[in-house]
Amino acid sequence: MRLVDVAEEITSLLAGDPNATVIVTLEINAEFPNEASDQIKRAVGENASSLRFKTKSW
Repeated sequence: MRLVDVAEEITSLLAGDPNATVIVTLEINAEFPNEASDQIKRAVGENASSLRFKTKSW
């Protein structure tokens, strides 16, 4: 939820300038010593799709 708060507060300030072009980028990195399970990959992929992530790769 803190990410949402930060995004709303910062982007609203930046977007308040009519000359601004605002792009928000979120990068998530996770490391698995023996690779993520198929169940985790499937669940994350489904969530990323429903959230309309542009890139969803492992």
